Amino acid sequence: MDNIYLPKLITLDNSKEETPEIKSFEFSFENENDYKNFKFIPGQLIELSIFGYGEAPFSVVSCRNNKISISVKKTGTITCRLFELKKDALLGMRGPFGNGFPVKKSQKNNILIIGGGIGLAPLKSFITYILSHRGNYEKLTICYGARTDIDLVYKEDLANWPKEKDLDLHLTVDCPKDKSWQCNIGSVAALLSKLKINPDNTSAFICGPPVMIPYVLEELKKHKIDGQKIFISMERMMKCGAGKCGHCTMGEYYVCKDGPVFTLEQIQKLLTIR
Repeated sequence: MDNIYLPKLITLDNSKEETPEIKSFEFSFENENDYKNFKFIPGQLIELSIFGYGEAPFSVVSCRNNKISISVKKTGTITCRLFELKKDALLGMRGPFGNGFPVKKSQKNNILIIGGGIGLAPLKSFITYILSHRGNYEKLTICYGARTDIDLVYKEDLANWPKEKDLDLHLTVDCPKDKSWQCNIGSVAALLSKLKINPDNTSAFICGPPVMIPYVLEELKKHKIDGQKIFISMERMMKCGAGKCGHCTMGEYYVCKDGPVFTLEQIQKLLTIR
């Protein structure tokens, strides 16, 4: 039986700047069996170790062909060090942890993806999964926003997703930097007010900055989507990944075990959503 506290070795293959503050990193598994045994569900997390500095949790953006990728916002000691690493750097990885998105339970539903900023990272893994299993899902609608057009991540995907069948993409920014910006201006929640949503056959998935969440939930409430079909990916500092250390407790839940994906009904037990 594998020791969940012992990191697997991975090597940095390449990195790509998404925004001035965000980079995507792709790693290869040193041991092919580690990849084969890495049973990943979209929405799950890993603990990434930079030897001599520590480890931190990150959402998995993709995992295929012996490679795993994440997207990181430069915020602290570990992320700053990660931004400095060169190709072929050796790191450690533990996981995957958490429950992930209910990919099977949501089949035959219309899927509404709502993301803000770097919050699109875990949602992207689900989007990729849906596009790879397109016949299992109905219409896919993506609402995504950031502070400015420069702060939008995955710009190539944002350009290509609208070409997919039964996929609607709605973009918005608070303050466009490019004078040629032709999409929406304003909050992600404002995008939802313009949509026609069938509440009986729609599952909504949310990840973004905390300030965004209540306004999005208020709009979804107006659309009368059942709280059991609204899923929120919560971020909280994890350490052990096994619900032992208590770093990621959120009321009665451990984010590393019970999350990071929670239904609105679960969240309402812990938070007051006005």
